[in-house]
Amino acid sequence: MSHRGPDFLFEAVTNSLEAGAREITIEYSDYSQFLDITVTDDGKGFSGNVFASGFSTKGEGRGKGLYLLKQRADSVDIKREKSLTKLSYRIKKEENDYISEVLPFIFSYVSDKASIDFIFHSKELNESVCSSDLIKEFGSLDSVKALSTLKKRFSVFDLK
Repeated sequence: MSHRGPDFLFEAVTNSLEAGAREITIEYSDYSQFLDITVTDDGKGFSGNVFASGFSTKGEGRGKGLYLLKQRADSVDIKREKSLTKLSYRIKKEENDYISEVLPFIFSYVSDKASIDFIFHSKELNESVCSSDLIKEFGSLDSVKALSTLKKRFSVFDLK
């Protein structure tokens, strides 16, 4: 399986949840040829070389996601600052595909575990979406209606 931009984003959010995060922020900055993506969380952090193949604190057969990200990204960094973990990476824009395919599932997956904010920056658009606002609107983010509506709403962030 070949990982692409949305796969790495889902991997990063899953790692945040597994680290016990209750608040997650995803920031996308759109530039002409590339994207800067930062995932910040308040989970317990990390130790060791998280980018090594097979490195995992969560069991055998794990530890491929951040390794593959390191191989594919133009740059990648992870740091712990003031009880927050910040994973930042830069990927080529054409490797991002359609973010609207994965964002609804990320919001649905996370909604009962943590709050999530998505912030998008480009020359044309500066927008943010907060899970608490979506929960107020839909009640639950895992219904077919919510997922379908979110996919349409998030399509504005697709980089065509």
